Amino acid sequence: KDRQNSKFFISGVATVTIKGGIFHGFNPSLVGDDNGATSIEDIKFVDGCADGYAPIQIDENTYGVEEAEAKIGNIGYKTLEEAVAVVKEGETIKLIADVTIENTINVTFDLTIDGNDKTLTYTGADRAFQITGGTVVINDMTVDMPNVDEGDRGINLYNGATNKAIDVTLNSVEVKGGKAYAVNIGGGKENKLTINNSTLTGYAAIN
Repeated sequence: KDRQNSKFFISGVATVTIKGGIFHGFNPSLVGDDNGATSIEDIKFVDGCADGYAPIQIDENTYGVEEAEAKIGNIGYKTLEEAVAVVKEGETIKLIADVTIENTINVTFDLTIDGNDKTLTYTGADRAFQITGGTVVINDMTVDMPNVDEGDRGINLYNGATNKAIDVTLNSVEVKGGKAYAVNIGGGKENKLTINNSTLTGYAAIN
């Protein structure tokens, strides 16, 4: 049929949702312009993966689309822990699914965590987040801690051992601390906490 009469050609917008497959030569979540594309290798998708799926890099030039919990840029990671292990200073980890973790997330440098309106359930004991340095921004996330005990901490700021300045901002974050302190500002100096449009509950909201 006449390509120029296609509503997708006229509007310049088409939606592609991907839940699996192997892609050679391009990352299926990269932003690009498909005008003049003559082959699949020329086409780039804008957030083409379904919710909860992301491109997983197989090798230098090959990507698979699989279920994932988090993304850094355009690369997905099957678990949040995998993303935390490789994230670089100044980057953003974006949740693309609700996640459950049992180990503390340790943050030592500048980092943004985009919760993307997902829930992080922490099943460990004490300190869902241990922040010991850097400018850290957490956005749009629910942190649920069903197993903590009295005196435990949800988001803990402590630089007594590092002497690195800590500047934490919570934007639209809900911390369900249960018996724990939702946010604890521990020992050290130059600890700054900014809270915007957030709800903190627990043994104490802030200690």
